[in-house]
Amino acid sequence: ASCIGWTSPSNREYAVIGYWNGTAIYDITDAGNVTQRDTVPGPTSFYNYREFTVVDHYLYIVSEGSNNNAGLQIVDLQYLPDSVRHVKNWTFSGYTTTHTIKSSGNFLYLNGANYNGGAIVILDITDRENPVKRGNGPAPYSHDCFVKNDTLYAANIYSPSKLSIINVANKDNPSLITQFVYPNAVCHNVWTSENRRWLLTTDEGGSNHLKLWDAANLNNLVFTYEYIPYELAMVHNAYFKGDTIFMAHYRAGVVALDVSTLPAAPTVVGYYDTYPGNGTAYQGAWNVFPYYNSGKFIVSDIKTGLYVFRF
Repeated sequence: ASCIGWTSPSNREYAVIGYWNGTAIYDITDAGNVTQRDTVPGPTSFYNYREFTVVDHYLYIVSEGSNNNAGLQIVDLQYLPDSVRHVKNWTFSGYTTTHTIKSSGNFLYLNGANYNGGAIVILDITDRENPVKRGNGPAPYSHDCFVKNDTLYAANIYSPSKLSIINVANKDNPSLITQFVYPNAVCHNVWTSENRRWLLTTDEGGSNHLKLWDAANLNNLVFTYEYIPYELAMVHNAYFKGDTIFMAHYRAGVVALDVSTLPAAPTVVGYYDTYPGNGTAYQGAWNVFPYYNSGKFIVSDIKTGLYVFRF
């Protein structure tokens, strides 16, 4: 399952990780003494996973499980390290499940929900505990997305796979800016550098690799680099943090690339194989969260659980 981090106002660091029927919260402030603080029951699903975003001290949990605790789970983290408060499970008519979730400002963006054909759905969380449904994004199905200011980059994983760039300035009526189809695409996630000059895509299938694109002109993305890991393995999620890209690369584990010299080729600055065994596809590192101010980063491995790292 996925993972995400949260740092409290007192600078305690927490890791959130999904498991087969819920979510666990760990205190990782002392990485040598990781302590589980609480759990939140969730629906089971075919994939036994769930995805997260955090806004202020609220954790929002989604999954494709449709039994008990389905919908958007809202959890208040402010009472840590003692416990968390499971505020409620929120749904609206016709909606119960979501593949992934992202946030920006006072808004949540649902991807792959059982609503709007799986295309983007926008929720207003100005009131953190009481979401209000706003607009629906344009087709097709969005597997995951990245939001920067009022621009949303959607990974349209299914054939014909593509990247969609959507204007979400009007939360009630998002509009398509452009779509980009590239060879061997099974576009699973997308992210940009802080200045949006560079864009990454990960293909969960097809090439199975991370690709970097020069995004100076959104109507003409220019291929720049393709990362091929040290062992045959499919990439999953990748993120920019400053001049580094962090990748959860399934059986190749977690990989960090220095991209400070783009468009020159990046340099591998570190990797750790969380799954040294053999396999065919979906084993190993599912997600990486690199955004703790301390420099720690966490990885969730499908089989072996939570890892806490630093360089």
